[in-house]
Amino acid sequence: MLLVLLGCGAEAPDPQLVALKQSIADWERGEAALEAGAPDRALEAFDAALEQRPGDPLLLSWRARALAESGELEAAVAVLDEVLLHDGSLVEARYNRAAYEARLGQPEISARDLKEALIDGGLPARDVLEDPDFQPYLGHPAFDFLPEDTLTVTAEAPRGPVFLGSEFTVMLRVFGAPDASIGVTAERSEGPVRLVRVVEDRISSTSGPIRELTWVFRAEGEGALELGPFQVWAGQRTASRRALHVDLLAPPRRGEPPADLPPFELRTPSEILAGRTAPNVLLGDGFVDVLTAPGDVVRASPRLDRLSAVEWQLRKQGTVQWSLLRVPLRAITPSITVRREGELVAEFGDQLQQRDAAP
Repeated sequence: MLLVLLGCGAEAPDPQLVALKQSIADWERGEAALEAGAPDRALEAFDAALEQRPGDPLLLSWRARALAESGELEAAVAVLDEVLLHDGSLVEARYNRAAYEARLGQPEISARDLKEALIDGGLPARDVLEDPDFQPYLGHPAFDFLPEDTLTVTAEAPRGPVFLGSEFTVMLRVFGAPDASIGVTAERSEGPVRLVRVVEDRISSTSGPIRELTWVFRAEGEGALELGPFQVWAGQRTASRRALHVDLLAPPRRGEPPADLPPFELRTPSEILAGRTAPNVLLGDGFVDVLTAPGDVVRASPRLDRLSAVEWQLRKQGTVQWSLLRVPLRAITPSITVRREGELVAEFGDQLQQRDAAP
């Protein structure tokens, strides 16, 4: 805040006090415009204030914020360059410059400013992890000075009810995950749903590494899907996330889920992949896993859509790297074959057979 001691009662006001009072009024007008989401009006107000007090570092910092919220990030950085050139101890100006540099896709420069701001200002480093400007860079080497044991996780789920037979998704987006297997557990994971697909997408971008974990469910009865609270880990980094609730609706007398509806698990594709190469057919306790690479052709009898198979996919930038089908073994033992370029590379029937092939 701008603090000022204004005299009163003088017949001829001091011109400097009049100018200062006007600059405060313009600054307050600019701050109100920013809060109202009108950065252009805020910029006009701060410029008017600067006419009365040119070079004022606080007013220049507010002007930089108005420029940034108008999308003029480079201009905002230039203004803060001027501020910090004259007074390098202004922690907020340095922190904001780091944020704008991050938005411009300059993680190395941003990290240097951020580190200085944290040291000079005594800010808790963990607070940075909640700032959306820095979240995309939490796994970047330049930000190694931040806590290594923390991830940032956001969650998405349907906001309204889901009707019987509809498919819907639950997504966790993980920022700051190293290039390692990622795992998820939940205190509760229950509801009248069938797990259809689990997709893990590793996204590398100028904003840093992101993991998108998507579970596709199908509503099989009336009630609610309860997931969480979650624990997410990747390497030595961990994070918690609040629980999710999705209401499931069904027509009258049709809300009872199937008696043979299997439980579902939240294991991630990178967990399941550990140590395996495609193609691969592996018999488990009550299921058979069929691991394939792009281009492999899987055929099954009965058809896979009648076998209630669940699919796990690992993707990179949206492109499938491998796919695993988990087929439950019930009354009927299916016959499954995997072919690559027309040649049989793996099969499953009454006896499990495996043939190695280059992935």
